[in-house]
Amino acid sequence: MGLVNINGHVYYTHSLRLGKWVTSACLAKGKMTFVMAEMQAELKREQQEERAASEAEQRELVGAYKAARKAERAQEKAWRDRIEGTDRMMRDYYSAVRMAVATYLEGLGFYQHQRNEWRRRGTMLGEAIRYNGMAPLTQKEQLAERAYHGDAAALETCLLEASRHHHETVETALLSYLPLSPGYRDSTEVLMVRMASMRYDLAPPGSSAAEKVLAERATLAWLHTEILENEVAVLYQRTTIDSKRAEILDRRLGRAQNRLIHAMTAIARIRRLNLPVLIQQVNLGHQSGAIQVNGG
Repeated sequence: MGLVNINGHVYYTHSLRLGKWVTSACLAKGKMTFVMAEMQAELKREQQEERAASEAEQRELVGAYKAARKAERAQEKAWRDRIEGTDRMMRDYYSAVRMAVATYLEGLGFYQHQRNEWRRRGTMLGEAIRYNGMAPLTQKEQLAERAYHGDAAALETCLLEASRHHHETVETALLSYLPLSPGYRDSTEVLMVRMASMRYDLAPPGSSAAEKVLAERATLAWLHTEILENEVAVLYQRTTIDSKRAEILDRRLGRAQNRLIHAMTAIARIRRLNLPVLIQQVNLGHQSGAIQVNGG
């Protein structure tokens, strides 16, 4: 479209294609020419403004979508790291307790049969041997020396000290999940009471140190299973189920349930060994090199 001057007359024309030919048609002449030109210019400006606004809105929508997707991916990664990190922590804690209990039993004179059952040796270790070494050893060195010589009290103290750090770390990580979802049947206080009751039932007063450590492990395995079961329940209550999350939770829940079953079985096996109850207690003093043995 444009203004055309022909023989002193101004026309407002626009081009048309007719088959293979291109021709022009007059839209206005005379005074209406300039009016039409202004109208077409105004219309073009409005179209350009609308196009610019539409492009800006589209860019804003695309930016918001990308930001939402980035936040969603970050949330998904945080959730996966939390689930897998807790599972990895439980796995390491489970293995650490198994190794600590095995060391404790070997120190008492047991050995592990090829069918993974613990059996007594022909001659068990005697009573605790008091350490009277001449060299000034540290508290931990004295404790390790006593355990090496078969001191049952030192062995028990070593077992409890070895598992305490892992237990507190894992317990803190699991308790950070509480409270669970609002629709969960038990509150945080009820869960804590149930855990304390479970530890008491699995390792009542008079139980050996190995039973106490294994009871703590079984309690944390139960709490880990409860947390994952709650995650599964929350997932399947949604209108749309994330298949990737469901697959991850299914694998982790299966492992947690297997750990719980194995932990309960381990307590029963250890209980059949009739381990000696602690008759001496090793107290580590606050002073360097101070160690004290109290009779039961």
